[in-house]
Amino acid sequence: MEIDRNWFLRIRIRRPGMAAALALALTLTASPVRAAWPTLEEVWRASRQQAPEAVQAQSATILARSEGVGARMSSFDNPSLAVVADHGVGPTPVGASAGLQVNGQLGVPIEIAGQRGTRIRSVEALVSWREREQAAAEGQAGGAAIVAFGHAVVARARVEQASQAEAQARSEVTWFEARVQAGDATAVDRSLAQTELARYAQFRAEAQIDLVEARADLRALTGLPDLGDPPADAEPVLPPRPLETRARRAWEVPAIQAFERQESYWDRQVEQARATRWSPLVVMVTGGQDEFGQVRVGGGLGWSLPVVRGNEGDIARAAAAASRARYDREAVAKAVEARVDGLREQLSRTAEALMELDRAGIPAAEGLAQATDGAFRAGKLELVRVLNARRDLALMRGRRLDLLEGAWRAYGELAAVLGVLP
Repeated sequence: MEIDRNWFLRIRIRRPGMAAALALALTLTASPVRAAWPTLEEVWRASRQQAPEAVQAQSATILARSEGVGARMSSFDNPSLAVVADHGVGPTPVGASAGLQVNGQLGVPIEIAGQRGTRIRSVEALVSWREREQAAAEGQAGGAAIVAFGHAVVARARVEQASQAEAQARSEVTWFEARVQAGDATAVDRSLAQTELARYAQFRAEAQIDLVEARADLRALTGLPDLGDPPADAEPVLPPRPLETRARRAWEVPAIQAFERQESYWDRQVEQARATRWSPLVVMVTGGQDEFGQVRVGGGLGWSLPVVRGNEGDIARAAAAASRARYDREAVAKAVEARVDGLREQLSRTAEALMELDRAGIPAAEGLAQATDGAFRAGKLELVRVLNARRDLALMRGRRLDLLEGAWRAYGELAAVLGVLP
């Protein structure tokens, strides 16, 4: 619904609070509405469709399919026609038709060595290769988006923790300033409190920078609109536990399958190079009129024999490329198996470390911080002991977020390798 702002200005406002309410309503209707924070599945799907590397791989697959149009064309569709006319020089012989001779030759190539079939099989192998490369690229894009997703969630939690600590430090600075004026605290205590405030303000600024970076990476990989920040009240958790039913062996990974399809493509190229050593058989039909006006009709065959050059260079190059793809596949398969096993173990150990930290580590640090604070308020401890206890608690909470961020990174890398959500 559109609002006539001029009509709104002509309204005579009689209640004092009515102007502010209407102005606020106009502001809310004019402000853009940000999309909700996406789920993990939405990020995965969007990145596989919109990430630049995924789009480029999709374009390469479409280009490979387009080559099938030319490969399926028959040689019958490309005949050749030559017409030659000549005129004699000098007096025209008796009975000649003005000394003009015209000859025409129609040649129809016939691929009798199976050239068309090898072209089609080569293009089909190329399309299969590009499709596997596309699946691998989409997996890489999805894994990178998951890493950015986890980075953003953890960065948001860092901002919240630093903001709460900053607010507490700010209130304590005010409290110490009042106590210094009353003569109940020293300037050293006030300076320590001010330093602690500056420390947490710096932590908050760094966390906000990390959050901006993660959001930018996520938008670049998914093409989603400006999403704002993750929910502030959402507690960062571990990524989903990898399902054993989705555990893929090395030869089921898209990147390894791409090497297999690449080897198959180069094998088809060897086959095609051997078939194209033989030129198509050309069936020729000739007709014309000689200089005496007599119509002449004939025919013939034309075929080039691979006596000197038999595509040896093309065959050798394709065979070497197929061998290289086979060796690359074996080497990468071993690396993929080791990487997948390492990522799964990393996720398992991270879950155990977080469980122990939540069970004993953080509660102990929280109890120490509360005990030292109470003792300081009672005049039994120095402020330095309190600040040290709080820093230890903040450090332990920060290390917990580091573990969570590492888990999301490992989960994203595992998804990138497997090509599916683990």
